[in-house]
Amino acid sequence: MPYKDPVKRKQYNTAYQRRWRNKNRQRFREIQRKSEMRRTYNDRKEKMNAWRKQYFQKLRLAVLVKYGGKTPKCACCGESHIEFLTIDHMGGGGSKHRIKLRNISFGIYGFLNRTKYRPDLYQVLCYNCNCVQKKYPVCPHKLENR
Repeated sequence: MPYKDPVKRKQYNTAYQRRWRNKNRQRFREIQRKSEMRRTYNDRKEKMNAWRKQYFQKLRLAVLVKYGGKTPKCACCGESHIEFLTIDHMGGGGSKHRIKLRNISFGIYGFLNRTKYRPDLYQVLCYNCNCVQKKYPVCPHKLENR
C-alpha cells in the first residue's frame, strides 16, 4: 500500500481513479452505455411483451381465417372456438417442419402468413382431433357421424 496516512491514501485513490478513467475512457463509456441500455430494456420489457402477445393473437387469427374460412372451424368436428383451433400438417411431418422453423419469428403461424395458401398441405383442426390423428387412424368424430 503506497500511503499509510488516510488523507494521502484518499488523494492517491482519487488520482488513480481519474487516471484510470482517462486511460480507459472508451471502456468506461461502454460500461455506462450498457447499464443504460439495460435500464431502458427493463422499462420497456412489459410493454414489448404485451405487444408481442397481441401481435401473435392477430397473426394466429389471420392464419386460421386463411385456412379455416371466414369463421374458422375444425375440418373434422366443426369446433369453432378460436382457443381450441390449431394448424394440422396433412399427411404428417409437423414435428420435422417445426424444427426447420425454429429460428423463424412466430413459428408456423409466421411461416404460413408469409407463404401462399396451400390447402393440400395444411388444414385447421381442433386440438383434440389433431392429437387423436397421431394415435389412431380415424378420428372418433368421424366414427360417430357414420
